[in-house]
Amino acid sequence: MTGAKLDLLIKLNELAEYARRGDEFLPDEICNFLSNEFDLNGAALFSIGDNNSFHPIGKSAGVKKNQLKGNSFICPNCKHFAGVQSNTLILDSNCSIQISDNISNEGCYLINLSDLDKMMIKVAKKTSVKQNDKGNLEKAIQLISSLIVLWLEKRGGTKHSTASLARIVTETTNELKTSSNNIMSSTSALSGSALSPSNSESINSLKKNAQNILLNINDLNEISKIESNSVTRNQKSVELIPFINEIVELFKRNLGNRKITFSVSVDKLLNKSVILDDQKLRYILSSLLFVSTNLTTKGEISVIASVIQNNLVRFVISDSGTVIESKIIDKLFDPFTLFQMEEFKNSPLTGLSLTLVKKYVHYLGGEISTTSTAGKGNTFTFTINGEVMAEIENNISQLPKPTTVNKVLVIEDDYATSKLLTNYLTKWGYNPTIVSTEEQAFGVINKEPLLAIILDIELPNINGLELLKKLHDNPQTKNTPVIVCSIEPEQQKAFMMGAVEYFIKPINYNYLVEVLTNYKLRKNSNVLCVDDDVPTLNLVKQAIESAGFIAIAENVSAKEPEGKVTTAPPFKVNVPPVLATV
Repeated sequence: MTGAKLDLLIKLNELAEYARRGDEFLPDEICNFLSNEFDLNGAALFSIGDNNSFHPIGKSAGVKKNQLKGNSFICPNCKHFAGVQSNTLILDSNCSIQISDNISNEGCYLINLSDLDKMMIKVAKKTSVKQNDKGNLEKAIQLISSLIVLWLEKRGGTKHSTASLARIVTETTNELKTSSNNIMSSTSALSGSALSPSNSESINSLKKNAQNILLNINDLNEISKIESNSVTRNQKSVELIPFINEIVELFKRNLGNRKITFSVSVDKLLNKSVILDDQKLRYILSSLLFVSTNLTTKGEISVIASVIQNNLVRFVISDSGTVIESKIIDKLFDPFTLFQMEEFKNSPLTGLSLTLVKKYVHYLGGEISTTSTAGKGNTFTFTINGEVMAEIENNISQLPKPTTVNKVLVIEDDYATSKLLTNYLTKWGYNPTIVSTEEQAFGVINKEPLLAIILDIELPNINGLELLKKLHDNPQTKNTPVIVCSIEPEQQKAFMMGAVEYFIKPINYNYLVEVLTNYKLRKNSNVLCVDDDVPTLNLVKQAIESAGFIAIAENVSAKEPEGKVTTAPPFKVNVPPVLATV
Protein backbone atom coordinates (compact mmCIF):
# COMPACT_ATOMS: atom_id res chain seq x y z
CA MET A 1 0.00 0.00 0.00
CA THR A 2 1.39 3.39 -0.98
CA GLY A 3 1.93 6.15 1.56
CA ALA A 4 -0.82 8.30 -0.02
CA LYS A 5 -3.40 5.53 0.30
CA LEU A 6 -2.38 4.84 3.90
CA ASP A 7 -2.77 8.54 4.76
CA LEU A 8 -6.22 8.51 3.16
CA LEU A 9 -7.30 5.50 5.24
CA ILE A 10 -6.02 7.14 8.41
CA LYS A 11 -8.01 10.32 7.67
CA LEU A 12 -11.16 8.34 6.88
CA ASN A 13 -10.73 6.41 10.11
CA GLU A 14 -10.45 9.73 12.00
CA LEU A 15 -13.71 10.90 10.41
CA ALA A 16 -15.36 7.62 11.39
CA GLU A 17 -14.24 8.15 14.98
CA TYR A 18 -15.78 11.65 14.96
CA ALA A 19 -19.03 10.10 13.67
CA ARG A 20 -19.06 7.31 16.30
CA ARG A 21 -18.65 9.91 19.07
CA GLY A 22 -21.33 12.17 17.63
CA ASP A 23 -18.70 14.92 17.72
CA GLU A 24 -20.09 18.38 16.90
CA PHE A 25 -17.09 19.17 14.68
CA LEU A 26 -17.62 16.32 12.21
CA PRO A 27 -19.21 18.66 9.56
CA ASP A 28 -16.14 20.95 9.65
CA GLU A 29 -13.78 17.97 9.52
CA ILE A 30 -15.61 16.52 6.50
CA CYS A 31 -15.31 19.85 4.66
CA ASN A 32 -11.61 20.19 5.48
CA PHE A 33 -11.02 16.59 4.34
CA LEU A 34 -12.68 17.19 0.95
CA SER A 35 -10.92 20.52 0.50
CA ASN A 36 -7.46 19.06 1.21
CA GLU A 37 -7.85 15.78 -0.69
CA PHE A 38 -9.26 17.32 -3.87
CA ASP A 39 -7.34 20.63 -3.83
CA LEU A 40 -10.51 22.70 -3.50
CA ASN A 41 -10.92 26.41 -2.73
CA GLY A 42 -13.38 25.33 -0.09
CA ALA A 43 -16.23 23.00 0.87
CA ALA A 44 -19.39 23.61 2.90
CA LEU A 45 -22.07 21.30 4.30
CA PHE A 46 -25.70 22.45 4.58
CA SER A 47 -28.78 20.95 6.17
CA ILE A 48 -31.93 21.52 4.11
CA GLY A 49 -34.95 22.94 5.89
CA ASP A 50 -38.51 23.80 5.01
CA ASN A 51 -39.09 25.41 1.60
CA ASN A 52 -35.70 24.02 0.53
CA SER A 53 -33.78 26.57 2.61
CA PHE A 54 -30.06 25.94 3.17
CA HIS A 55 -28.55 26.12 6.67
CA PRO A 56 -24.72 25.95 7.05
CA ILE A 57 -23.57 23.33 9.57
CA GLY A 58 -19.91 22.98 8.56
CA LYS A 59 -17.24 24.58 6.37
CA SER A 60 -13.55 24.40 5.51
CA ALA A 61 -10.97 27.16 5.43
CA GLY A 62 -11.45 29.42 2.41
CA VAL A 63 -15.24 29.50 2.59
CA LYS A 64 -17.02 32.88 2.70
CA LYS A 65 -17.37 34.52 6.10
CA ASN A 66 -21.17 34.68 5.86
CA GLN A 67 -21.46 30.87 5.82
CA LEU A 68 -22.01 30.78 9.59
CA LYS A 69 -24.11 28.34 11.57
CA GLY A 70 -27.53 29.83 12.17
CA ASN A 71 -27.70 31.67 8.83
CA SER A 72 -30.15 30.65 6.13
CA PHE A 73 -29.96 30.80 2.32
CA ILE A 74 -32.36 30.18 -0.56
CA CYS A 75 -31.43 28.94 -4.05
CA PRO A 76 -34.59 29.50 -6.15
CA ASN A 77 -33.20 27.73 -9.22
CA CYS A 78 -31.54 24.74 -7.58
CA LYS A 79 -31.30 21.99 -10.21
CA HIS A 80 -31.40 19.26 -7.54
CA PHE A 81 -34.99 20.22 -6.72
CA ALA A 82 -35.96 20.46 -10.37
CA GLY A 83 -35.96 16.72 -10.90
CA VAL A 84 -32.24 16.18 -11.50
CA GLN A 85 -30.99 12.87 -10.08
CA SER A 86 -29.31 12.99 -6.67
CA ASN A 87 -25.94 11.34 -5.92
CA THR A 88 -24.55 13.51 -8.71
CA LEU A 89 -22.20 16.48 -8.48
CA ILE A 90 -23.86 19.29 -10.46
CA LEU A 91 -21.45 21.99 -11.61
CA ASP A 92 -23.19 25.36 -11.91
CA SER A 93 -21.25 28.62 -11.88
CA ASN A 94 -24.56 30.57 -11.70
CA CYS A 95 -25.73 28.96 -8.46
CA SER A 96 -27.34 31.53 -6.14
CA ILE A 97 -25.30 30.29 -3.16
CA GLN A 98 -21.60 30.96 -3.72
CA ILE A 99 -19.22 29.72 -1.03
CA SER A 100 -15.96 31.21 -2.34
CA ASP A 101 -14.91 34.84 -2.65
CA ASN A 102 -12.58 33.91 -5.51
CA ILE A 103 -13.57 33.20 -9.09
CA SER A 104 -14.04 29.46 -9.13
CA ASN A 105 -16.03 26.53 -10.44
CA GLU A 106 -18.67 25.56 -7.89
CA GLY A 107 -20.71 22.40 -7.62
CA CYS A 108 -23.44 20.87 -5.43
CA TYR A 109 -24.07 17.31 -4.30
CA LEU A 110 -27.45 16.41 -2.76
CA ILE A 111 -27.33 13.75 -0.02
CA ASN A 112 -30.60 11.87 0.60
CA LEU A 113 -30.46 10.69 4.22
CA SER A 114 -34.10 9.55 4.23
CA ASP A 115 -37.38 10.31 2.46
CA LEU A 116 -37.64 13.51 4.52
CA ASP A 117 -34.09 14.45 5.45
CA LYS A 118 -31.54 15.87 3.03
CA MET A 119 -28.18 17.63 3.14
CA MET A 120 -26.13 19.42 0.52
CA ILE A 121 -22.37 19.57 0.05
CA LYS A 122 -21.05 22.51 -1.98
CA VAL A 123 -17.50 22.56 -3.34
CA ALA A 124 -15.46 25.29 -5.06
CA LYS A 125 -12.34 24.78 -7.21
CA LYS A 126 -10.15 27.36 -9.00
CA THR A 127 -9.59 25.17 -12.03
CA SER A 128 -12.20 23.25 -13.96
CA VAL A 129 -13.30 19.91 -12.47
CA LYS A 130 -12.17 17.09 -14.76
CA GLN A 131 -14.44 14.11 -15.31
CA ASN A 132 -12.10 11.74 -13.44
CA ASP A 133 -11.89 14.15 -10.45
CA LYS A 134 -15.67 14.54 -10.52
CA GLY A 135 -16.16 10.79 -10.29
CA ASN A 136 -13.69 10.42 -7.40
CA LEU A 137 -15.32 13.35 -5.56
CA GLU A 138 -18.75 11.76 -5.93
CA LYS A 139 -17.45 8.44 -4.54
CA ALA A 140 -15.85 10.21 -1.57
CA ILE A 141 -19.09 12.07 -0.78
CA GLN A 142 -21.10 8.82 -1.01
CA LEU A 143 -18.75 7.26 1.54
CA ILE A 144 -19.01 10.33 3.76
CA SER A 145 -22.84 10.15 3.58
CA SER A 146 -22.81 6.95 5.63
CA LEU A 147 -20.68 8.68 8.27
CA ILE A 148 -23.20 11.53 8.43
CA VAL A 149 -26.04 9.04 9.03
CA LEU A 150 -24.05 7.40 11.87
CA TRP A 151 -23.23 10.85 13.28
CA LEU A 152 -26.89 11.89 13.29
CA GLU A 153 -27.93 8.67 15.04
CA LYS A 154 -25.37 9.30 17.78
CA ARG A 155 -26.72 12.84 18.19
CA GLY A 156 -30.34 11.78 18.60
CA GLY A 157 -31.57 10.98 15.10
CA THR A 158 -32.30 12.83 11.91
CA LYS A 159 -33.53 16.39 11.76
CA HIS A 160 -37.18 15.33 11.80
CA SER A 161 -36.83 12.93 14.74
CA THR A 162 -34.84 15.58 16.64
CA ALA A 163 -37.49 18.18 15.84
CA SER A 164 -40.18 15.79 17.11
CA LEU A 165 -38.24 15.28 20.36
CA ALA A 166 -37.80 19.08 20.63
CA ARG A 167 -41.58 19.54 20.35
CA ILE A 168 -42.11 17.01 23.15
CA VAL A 169 -39.57 18.85 25.33
CA THR A 170 -41.21 22.21 24.59
CA GLU A 171 -44.73 20.98 25.34
CA THR A 172 -43.61 19.23 28.53
CA THR A 173 -41.62 22.18 29.84
CA ASN A 174 -44.54 24.53 29.14
CA GLU A 175 -46.70 22.35 31.39
CA LEU A 176 -43.96 22.32 34.04
CA LYS A 177 -43.70 26.11 33.82
CA THR A 178 -47.41 26.44 34.53
CA SER A 179 -47.15 24.15 37.56
CA SER A 180 -44.07 26.00 38.88
CA ASN A 181 -45.78 29.37 38.48
CA ASN A 182 -48.82 28.05 40.34
CA ILE A 183 -46.58 26.88 43.19
CA MET A 184 -44.89 30.31 43.33
CA SER A 185 -48.29 32.05 43.32
CA SER A 186 -49.47 29.91 46.24
CA THR A 187 -46.30 30.46 48.25
CA SER A 188 -46.50 34.22 47.65
CA ALA A 189 -50.06 34.23 48.96
CA LEU A 190 -49.05 32.22 52.00
CA SER A 191 -46.10 34.56 52.69
CA GLY A 192 -48.57 37.28 53.58
CA SER A 193 -50.24 35.12 56.22
CA ALA A 194 -49.35 34.90 59.90
CA LEU A 195 -46.97 31.96 59.92
CA SER A 196 -44.71 30.42 62.52
CA PRO A 197 -40.95 30.85 61.87
CA SER A 198 -40.63 27.18 60.82
CA ASN A 199 -43.60 27.42 58.43
CA SER A 200 -42.26 30.66 57.00
CA GLU A 201 -38.89 29.01 56.38
CA SER A 202 -40.62 26.08 54.64
CA ILE A 203 -42.59 28.46 52.40
CA ASN A 204 -39.44 30.34 51.42
CA SER A 205 -37.67 27.06 50.64
CA LEU A 206 -40.61 25.93 48.51
CA LYS A 207 -40.59 29.19 46.58
CA LYS A 208 -36.83 29.04 46.02
CA ASN A 209 -37.06 25.50 44.66
CA ALA A 210 -39.89 26.49 42.33
CA GLN A 211 -37.72 29.31 40.98
CA ASN A 212 -34.83 26.87 40.45
CA ILE A 213 -37.15 24.54 38.52
CA LEU A 214 -38.17 27.45 36.28
CA LEU A 215 -34.54 28.38 35.59
CA ASN A 216 -33.68 24.76 34.72
CA ILE A 217 -36.71 24.59 32.43
CA ASN A 218 -35.56 27.72 30.57
CA ASP A 219 -32.07 26.28 30.05
CA LEU A 220 -33.48 22.90 28.97
CA ASN A 221 -35.71 24.63 26.41
CA GLU A 222 -32.74 26.49 24.96
CA ILE A 223 -30.63 23.32 24.73
CA SER A 224 -33.53 21.60 22.96
CA LYS A 225 -33.71 24.45 20.42
CA ILE A 226 -29.99 24.15 19.69
CA GLU A 227 -30.25 20.40 19.19
CA SER A 228 -33.17 20.82 16.76
CA ASN A 229 -31.46 23.73 14.95
CA SER A 230 -34.34 26.09 15.81
CA VAL A 231 -32.48 28.52 18.06
CA THR A 232 -32.35 32.12 16.87
CA ARG A 233 -29.03 33.79 15.99
CA ASN A 234 -28.93 37.48 16.89
CA GLN A 235 -25.92 38.87 15.04
CA LYS A 236 -25.15 42.53 15.70
CA SER A 237 -22.27 44.97 15.81
CA VAL A 238 -20.75 45.03 19.31
CA GLU A 239 -18.00 47.13 20.89
CA LEU A 240 -16.32 44.51 23.05
CA ILE A 241 -14.52 46.73 25.58
CA PRO A 242 -17.66 48.40 27.04
CA PHE A 243 -19.59 45.14 26.57
CA ILE A 244 -17.15 43.12 28.73
CA ASN A 245 -16.73 45.93 31.26
CA GLU A 246 -20.49 46.14 31.78
CA ILE A 247 -20.66 42.43 32.62
CA VAL A 248 -17.62 42.63 34.94
CA GLU A 249 -19.11 45.62 36.79
CA LEU A 250 -22.15 43.54 37.77
CA PHE A 251 -19.86 41.03 39.50
CA LYS A 252 -17.81 43.75 41.21
CA ARG A 253 -20.97 45.04 42.91
CA ASN A 254 -21.73 41.69 44.54
CA LEU A 255 -18.35 40.78 46.05
CA GLY A 256 -19.25 41.70 49.62
CA ASN A 257 -16.13 41.59 51.79
CA ARG A 258 -14.10 39.48 49.39
CA LYS A 259 -10.89 41.12 48.21
CA ILE A 260 -10.99 40.34 44.50
CA THR A 261 -9.62 42.55 41.75
CA PHE A 262 -10.78 42.31 38.13
CA SER A 263 -8.73 43.04 35.03
CA VAL A 264 -9.94 43.28 31.44
CA SER A 265 -7.55 43.13 28.47
CA VAL A 266 -8.79 43.43 24.89
CA ASP A 267 -6.69 43.02 21.76
CA LYS A 268 -6.16 46.25 19.77
CA LEU A 269 -7.70 44.51 16.75
CA LEU A 270 -10.94 44.38 18.73
CA ASN A 271 -11.09 48.15 19.29
CA LYS A 272 -13.32 48.18 16.21
CA SER A 273 -16.83 46.81 16.30
CA VAL A 274 -17.21 43.04 16.05
CA ILE A 275 -20.21 41.29 14.50
CA LEU A 276 -21.34 38.47 16.82
CA ASP A 277 -24.27 37.13 18.82
CA ASP A 278 -24.14 39.36 21.90
CA GLN A 279 -26.97 37.62 23.80
CA LYS A 280 -25.31 34.23 23.76
CA LEU A 281 -21.87 35.71 24.47
CA ARG A 282 -23.33 37.54 27.50
CA TYR A 283 -24.71 34.24 28.85
CA ILE A 284 -21.37 32.47 28.33
CA LEU A 285 -19.26 35.18 29.99
CA SER A 286 -21.69 35.70 32.89
CA SER A 287 -21.93 31.97 33.69
CA LEU A 288 -18.15 31.43 33.61
CA LEU A 289 -17.50 34.57 35.68
CA PHE A 290 -20.04 33.34 38.21
CA VAL A 291 -18.07 30.08 38.54
CA SER A 292 -14.80 32.00 38.97
CA THR A 293 -16.18 34.43 41.58
CA ASN A 294 -17.72 31.56 43.53
CA LEU A 295 -14.37 29.77 43.66
CA THR A 296 -12.36 32.87 44.58
CA THR A 297 -12.25 34.52 48.01
CA LYS A 298 -9.28 36.78 47.28
CA GLY A 299 -6.91 37.45 44.41
CA GLU A 300 -7.52 38.34 40.78
CA ILE A 301 -9.96 37.40 38.06
CA SER A 302 -8.93 38.39 34.54
CA VAL A 303 -10.77 38.49 31.22
CA ILE A 304 -8.67 38.56 28.03
CA ALA A 305 -10.11 38.86 24.51
CA SER A 306 -8.02 38.45 21.36
CA VAL A 307 -8.36 37.61 17.66
CA ILE A 308 -6.99 34.37 16.21
CA GLN A 309 -7.17 32.98 12.68
CA ASN A 310 -10.33 32.67 10.59
CA ASN A 311 -12.22 35.43 12.41
CA LEU A 312 -12.29 33.55 15.68
CA VAL A 313 -12.37 35.65 18.83
CA ARG A 314 -10.75 33.96 21.83
CA PHE A 315 -11.74 34.70 25.44
CA VAL A 316 -9.68 33.59 28.43
CA ILE A 317 -11.12 33.88 31.96
CA SER A 318 -8.60 33.12 34.73
CA ASP A 319 -9.01 33.15 38.51
CA SER A 320 -6.83 32.45 41.54
CA GLY A 321 -9.54 30.47 43.31
CA THR A 322 -10.07 26.94 44.59
CA VAL A 323 -8.79 24.29 42.19
CA ILE A 324 -11.40 22.10 40.51
CA GLU A 325 -10.67 18.39 40.98
CA SER A 326 -9.66 16.46 37.86
CA LYS A 327 -12.60 14.03 38.17
CA ILE A 328 -14.95 17.02 38.00
CA ILE A 329 -13.10 19.14 35.45
CA ASP A 330 -13.15 16.30 32.90
CA LYS A 331 -16.97 16.38 32.94
CA LEU A 332 -17.49 19.99 33.98
CA PHE A 333 -19.91 20.79 31.14
CA ASP A 334 -22.05 17.68 31.66
CA PRO A 335 -25.43 18.32 33.34
CA PHE A 336 -25.25 18.88 37.12
CA THR A 337 -21.53 18.00 37.39
CA LEU A 338 -20.69 21.39 38.93
CA PHE A 339 -23.01 20.67 41.86
CA GLN A 340 -20.62 17.97 43.08
CA MET A 341 -18.53 20.83 44.48
CA GLU A 342 -19.55 22.20 47.86
CA GLU A 343 -19.24 25.81 46.63
CA PHE A 344 -22.15 25.31 44.21
CA LYS A 345 -24.58 23.23 46.30
CA ASN A 346 -26.83 26.28 46.84
CA SER A 347 -25.74 28.18 43.75
CA PRO A 348 -28.18 30.25 41.64
CA LEU A 349 -26.57 28.58 38.62
CA THR A 350 -28.72 25.75 37.28
CA GLY A 351 -27.49 22.21 36.73
CA LEU A 352 -27.70 22.91 32.99
CA SER A 353 -25.98 26.32 32.94
CA LEU A 354 -22.53 25.08 31.93
CA THR A 355 -24.03 22.52 29.54
CA LEU A 356 -25.80 25.40 27.79
CA VAL A 357 -22.54 27.39 27.81
CA LYS A 358 -20.80 24.61 25.87
CA LYS A 359 -23.75 24.27 23.48
CA TYR A 360 -23.70 28.03 22.81
CA VAL A 361 -19.93 28.02 22.18
CA HIS A 362 -20.21 25.16 19.68
CA TYR A 363 -23.26 26.75 18.05
CA LEU A 364 -21.23 29.93 17.56
CA GLY A 365 -18.50 27.95 15.79
CA GLY A 366 -15.97 27.68 18.62
CA GLU A 367 -14.51 25.39 21.27
CA ILE A 368 -14.23 25.58 25.05
CA SER A 369 -11.75 24.06 27.49
CA THR A 370 -10.87 24.31 31.18
CA THR A 371 -7.62 23.89 33.08
CA SER A 372 -7.06 23.90 36.82
CA THR A 373 -3.61 24.11 38.42
CA ALA A 374 -2.73 23.95 42.12
CA GLY A 375 -1.40 27.29 43.34
CA LYS A 376 -2.53 29.10 40.18
CA GLY A 377 -6.29 28.60 39.96
CA ASN A 378 -8.64 27.93 37.07
CA THR A 379 -8.72 29.03 33.43
CA PHE A 380 -11.65 28.89 31.01
CA THR A 381 -10.75 29.35 27.34
CA PHE A 382 -13.30 29.54 24.55
CA THR A 383 -13.58 30.82 21.00
CA ILE A 384 -16.54 32.04 18.94
CA ASN A 385 -16.98 33.32 15.42
CA GLY A 386 -16.75 37.10 15.32
CA GLU A 387 -16.23 39.20 12.23
CA VAL A 388 -14.08 42.27 12.95
CA MET A 389 -15.51 45.13 10.93
CA ALA A 390 -13.34 46.76 8.27
CA GLU A 391 -12.40 50.41 8.82
CA ILE A 392 -15.01 51.77 6.42
CA GLU A 393 -17.73 49.55 7.94
CA ASN A 394 -16.69 50.66 11.40
CA ASN A 395 -16.88 54.34 10.40
CA ILE A 396 -20.34 53.85 8.89
CA SER A 397 -21.51 52.08 12.04
CA GLN A 398 -20.53 55.12 14.11
CA LEU A 399 -22.82 57.46 12.15
CA PRO A 400 -25.84 58.71 14.11
CA LYS A 401 -28.86 56.44 13.73
CA PRO A 402 -32.53 56.86 14.58
CA THR A 403 -32.73 55.71 18.19
CA THR A 404 -35.29 53.41 19.73
CA VAL A 405 -34.88 53.33 23.51
CA ASN A 406 -34.91 49.65 24.43
CA LYS A 407 -33.09 49.72 27.77
CA VAL A 408 -35.00 48.46 30.79
CA LEU A 409 -33.57 49.00 34.29
CA VAL A 410 -34.46 46.23 36.75
CA ILE A 411 -33.97 47.03 40.46
CA GLU A 412 -34.14 43.61 42.11
CA ASP A 413 -31.97 41.94 44.76
CA ASP A 414 -33.16 38.34 44.28
CA TYR A 415 -30.86 36.52 41.84
CA ALA A 416 -33.39 33.96 40.63
CA THR A 417 -36.08 36.57 39.92
CA SER A 418 -33.60 38.88 38.17
CA LYS A 419 -32.33 36.02 36.00
CA LEU A 420 -35.86 35.05 34.97
CA LEU A 421 -36.59 38.69 34.15
CA THR A 422 -33.39 38.89 32.10
CA ASN A 423 -34.29 35.73 30.16
CA TYR A 424 -37.77 36.95 29.27
CA LEU A 425 -36.83 40.56 28.49
CA THR A 426 -33.87 39.53 26.31
CA LYS A 427 -36.00 36.95 24.49
CA TRP A 428 -38.45 39.69 23.50
CA GLY A 429 -35.78 42.09 22.27
CA TYR A 430 -35.30 44.33 25.32
CA ASN A 431 -31.93 45.23 26.81
CA PRO A 432 -32.17 44.71 30.59
CA THR A 433 -29.68 46.00 33.17
CA ILE A 434 -29.97 44.42 36.64
CA VAL A 435 -29.01 46.35 39.79
CA SER A 436 -29.78 45.76 43.45
CA THR A 437 -29.13 49.09 45.21
CA GLU A 438 -30.22 52.73 44.92
CA GLU A 439 -26.64 53.85 44.18
CA GLN A 440 -26.30 51.38 41.30
CA ALA A 441 -29.72 52.39 39.93
CA PHE A 442 -28.90 56.09 39.71
CA GLY A 443 -25.49 55.24 38.24
CA VAL A 444 -27.32 53.68 35.28
CA ILE A 445 -30.00 56.39 35.14
CA ASN A 446 -27.40 59.16 34.82
CA LYS A 447 -25.70 57.43 31.86
CA GLU A 448 -28.46 56.67 29.37
CA PRO A 449 -32.18 57.02 28.63
CA LEU A 450 -34.52 54.21 29.68
CA LEU A 451 -37.69 52.78 28.21
CA ALA A 452 -38.96 51.69 31.62
CA ILE A 453 -37.90 50.79 35.18
CA ILE A 454 -38.99 47.58 36.94
CA LEU A 455 -38.74 48.07 40.71
CA ASP A 456 -38.97 45.53 43.51
CA ILE A 457 -40.19 47.61 46.45
CA GLU A 458 -38.95 45.03 48.98
CA LEU A 459 -35.24 45.82 48.85
CA PRO A 460 -33.11 45.04 51.94
CA ASN A 461 -31.36 48.40 52.39
CA ILE A 462 -34.00 50.93 51.36
CA ASN A 463 -37.74 51.47 51.44
CA GLY A 464 -38.87 50.69 47.89
CA LEU A 465 -41.70 53.21 47.99
CA GLU A 466 -39.23 55.95 48.97
CA LEU A 467 -37.04 54.97 46.01
CA LEU A 468 -40.12 55.11 43.78
CA LYS A 469 -40.74 58.71 44.92
CA LYS A 470 -37.10 59.62 44.21
CA LEU A 471 -37.41 58.16 40.72
CA HIS A 472 -40.57 60.17 40.12
CA ASP A 473 -38.92 63.40 41.35
CA ASN A 474 -35.67 62.88 39.42
CA PRO A 475 -35.52 64.97 36.18
CA GLN A 476 -33.94 62.03 34.31
CA THR A 477 -36.73 59.60 35.16
CA LYS A 478 -39.81 61.70 35.92
CA ASN A 479 -41.27 60.72 32.52
CA THR A 480 -40.00 57.11 32.61
CA PRO A 481 -42.68 54.47 33.36
CA VAL A 482 -41.97 52.63 36.64
CA ILE A 483 -43.44 49.13 36.99
CA VAL A 484 -43.56 47.98 40.60
CA CYS A 485 -43.22 44.33 41.69
CA SER A 486 -43.89 43.04 45.16
CA ILE A 487 -45.18 40.04 47.09
CA GLU A 488 -47.38 42.42 49.09
CA PRO A 489 -50.47 44.15 47.65
CA GLU A 490 -49.62 47.86 48.09
CA GLN A 491 -50.95 49.09 44.76
CA GLN A 492 -52.62 52.21 46.12
CA LYS A 493 -49.43 53.61 47.67
CA ALA A 494 -47.38 52.73 44.60
CA PHE A 495 -49.82 54.37 42.16
CA MET A 496 -49.97 57.50 44.35
CA MET A 497 -46.18 57.77 44.10
CA GLY A 498 -46.08 57.52 40.31
CA ALA A 499 -46.07 53.80 39.39
CA VAL A 500 -47.78 52.99 36.08
CA GLU A 501 -48.25 49.25 36.67
CA TYR A 502 -48.19 46.97 39.72
CA PHE A 503 -47.34 43.24 39.63
CA ILE A 504 -47.71 40.93 42.61
CA LYS A 505 -45.03 38.23 42.50
CA PRO A 506 -44.66 35.79 40.86
CA ILE A 507 -44.67 38.01 37.80
CA ASN A 508 -46.78 37.15 34.76
CA TYR A 509 -43.92 37.60 32.28
CA ASN A 510 -46.07 37.55 29.15
CA TYR A 511 -48.21 40.38 30.49
CA LEU A 512 -45.09 42.28 31.55
CA VAL A 513 -43.78 42.11 27.98
CA GLU A 514 -47.16 43.36 26.69
CA VAL A 515 -46.95 46.34 29.06
CA LEU A 516 -43.39 47.17 27.96
CA THR A 517 -44.33 46.81 24.30
CA ASN A 518 -47.16 49.27 24.88
CA TYR A 519 -44.76 51.85 26.35
CA LYS A 520 -42.23 51.16 23.61
CA LEU A 521 -44.86 51.93 20.96
CA ARG A 522 -46.03 54.99 22.84
CA LYS A 523 -42.50 56.33 23.20
CA ASN A 524 -42.08 56.27 19.44
CA SER A 525 -45.53 57.59 18.61
CA ASN A 526 -46.22 60.80 16.72
CA VAL A 527 -48.23 63.43 18.60
CA LEU A 528 -50.05 66.11 16.61
CA CYS A 529 -50.13 69.49 18.37
CA VAL A 530 -52.48 72.19 17.00
CA ASP A 531 -52.57 75.78 18.31
CA ASP A 532 -53.00 79.28 16.90
CA ASP A 533 -50.32 80.72 19.20
CA VAL A 534 -46.77 79.93 18.04
CA PRO A 535 -45.02 80.50 21.46
CA THR A 536 -47.53 78.18 23.13
CA LEU A 537 -47.06 75.68 20.33
CA ASN A 538 -43.29 75.76 20.91
CA LEU A 539 -43.73 75.06 24.65
CA VAL A 540 -46.14 72.17 23.99
CA LYS A 541 -43.77 70.70 21.38
CA GLN A 542 -40.80 70.82 23.81
CA ALA A 543 -42.82 69.18 26.58
CA ILE A 544 -43.97 66.37 24.30
CA GLU A 545 -40.47 65.70 22.97
CA SER A 546 -39.01 65.68 26.49
CA ALA A 547 -41.48 62.88 27.30
CA GLY A 548 -40.04 60.78 24.46
CA PHE A 549 -42.69 61.31 21.80
CA ILE A 550 -42.32 62.72 18.28
CA ALA A 551 -44.02 66.12 18.10
CA ILE A 552 -45.77 67.20 14.90
CA ALA A 553 -46.77 70.84 15.39
CA GLU A 554 -49.43 72.63 13.33
CA ASN A 555 -50.07 76.35 13.68
CA VAL A 556 -53.70 77.28 12.88
CA SER A 557 -54.27 81.02 12.45
CA ALA A 558 -57.48 82.30 14.05
CA LYS A 559 -57.80 84.73 11.12
CA GLU A 560 -57.74 82.03 8.44
CA PRO A 561 -61.05 81.08 6.83
CA GLU A 562 -62.71 78.04 8.36
CA GLY A 563 -61.24 74.80 7.05
CA LYS A 564 -57.93 76.35 5.96
CA VAL A 565 -54.85 75.31 7.97
CA THR A 566 -51.54 77.15 7.90
CA THR A 567 -48.61 74.99 9.01
CA ALA A 568 -45.61 76.32 10.83
CA PRO A 569 -42.63 75.50 8.53
CA PRO A 570 -40.11 74.57 11.27
CA PHE A 571 -42.37 71.81 12.61
CA LYS A 572 -43.78 70.27 9.43
CA VAL A 573 -43.23 66.49 9.38
CA ASN A 574 -44.82 64.35 6.69
CA VAL A 575 -45.70 61.33 8.81
CA PRO A 576 -49.18 60.25 9.92
CA PRO A 577 -49.85 61.02 13.61
CA VAL A 578 -51.25 58.36 15.88
CA LEU A 579 -52.34 60.74 18.67
CA ALA A 580 -53.79 64.21 18.53
CA THR A 581 -54.10 66.96 21.09
CA VAL A 582 -55.28 70.55 20.93
